[in-house]
Amino acid sequence: MRFAIKLILWTATWLVALALLLASISFVTTKYYQPGLVSYVTERAISQLLTKISVEKADISILRNFPDVSLIFYNVNVYSSKNFNPRLVHTGQSEKLAEVGQLILQFNVVDFWKKNYKIKRAGVSDAHINILTDSKNQPNYQIWGKAKSPDN
Repeated sequence: MRFAIKLILWTATWLVALALLLASISFVTTKYYQPGLVSYVTERAISQLLTKISVEKADISILRNFPDVSLIFYNVNVYSSKNFNPRLVHTGQSEKLAEVGQLILQFNVVDFWKKNYKIKRAGVSDAHINILTDSKNQPNYQIWGKAKSPDN
């Protein structure tokens, strides 16, 4: 009986210590890595996008998709491509290609700590997408292109 109580107390102590360790790692990682990662992802995306996007807020979470690190963008708006003319479409929702509640990018935790930001998985939630073509057959979804060089 005494052994069982000691085992339970020992296990509970280690679980609490592990929880505190994970919480402190999560806090430090978020404060240390978030500005750099958000800037890096934003710059890389803008260099390849042919259209305007807006993002309300961005966060990093280690616990949300453990063991991966998640970069979460909230209230993302992706606007229609530049060649698309919304006046040539007979619908009210033609300026935006997509409205996304959350865009989640996941990274391997070891690569993340080495600042090797390779996206492992991406996902969206609470999204509304308007795929349209205007009367001159110009689609609103041609938004991705080749990366712009630093000289441009």
